[in-house]
Amino acid sequence: EIGETTGDDLFLRLEYDGAIALNGGETGKTARHFAALGGTRAATEAMESFLLERHDSAVTLARALSTAMDAWTVGHLASADEATNALPSKDNVAAARRKSLQERGVEAALLERSGKIAIRYRPLTEKELQPSKAG
Repeated sequence: EIGETTGDDLFLRLEYDGAIALNGGETGKTARHFAALGGTRAATEAMESFLLERHDSAVTLARALSTAMDAWTVGHLASADEATNALPSKDNVAAARRKSLQERGVEAALLERSGKIAIRYRPLTEKELQPSKAG
């Protein structure tokens, strides 16, 4: 749920076992301004670790999308190799991201605080999802 200000934003993640995580973290821990959900616990944890290091709310949409795509890639890599807890190198993420985007499609939406109606998200266009020179 996107609020009137960033302090009013709320991310709820409903786990497969019914547990609820608030604002991307566990109950009682510091709220985060992002959330991730993966097909496995390892994927979710890897994406959240990645985002803890790289999340920056003051970047351009293109840079935010690039970071989100890298986090998505890290999640895919973690799902395939649950034996490791280490984040992959930047080069490994870039190579895996290129390969994944050749094999898969991506659907994404953007939460927009300035929306004039109660529904404050919009699907991203194919052009917006294309890699940018800055990403």
